Amino acid sequence: MNDGDKQDNRIRQRAFRDFLKDVLPLENSVNKTFRIPYIITNKKIKDFNKEDLKNVLIYANSNKLYDNFK
Repeated sequence: MNDGDKQDNRIRQRAFRDFLKDVLPLENSVNKTFRIPYIITNKKIKDFNKEDLKNVLIYANSNKLYDNFK
């Protein structure tokens, strides 16, 4: 941080939590984190409908994300 900057612990905590979500599955041999921009699901983070899930599948296929999960 630069001198005089205020520390934003919330941002740092979120970054650390995201880091753990990415690293821990690799260390514990469990499913990897599959991150999808919320814009793909019409800005929803839950209660997806069929169209939202179709958009996720299109996104995953176009970015070859499934290859990383085999």
